[in-house]
Amino acid sequence: MNDNNIEWTKLAEVNSFQDNPQQLLKIKRDDILVIKDEEKFYAINNRCPHLGLALNLGGCDMKDKTVHCKFHSSDFSFETGEVKEWLNVCLLYTSPSPR
Repeated sequence: MNDNNIEWTKLAEVNSFQDNPQQLLKIKRDDILVIKDEEKFYAINNRCPHLGLALNLGGCDMKDKTVHCKFHSSDFSFETGEVKEWLNVCLLYTSPSPR
């Protein structure tokens, strides 16, 4: 524990992110997605805010700096947590057939 009453726990080696820049780490009950982008590291909860499904399954877009929820076609900034695209789904609507 340091002077600010923060306890640090080592979860992974920094070098392990060279070959695998996106890693899912377990911290107590939570799955945390850690993303290395250039020389920075970002850690986000691996749960989609809509239904709590796993975000890591949709992958990351390193150019746009987003993580994608494949279940809801939604994108979130891994830098800020901002919603970049929400429920970007196309629904097919058909009108009733004439009688």
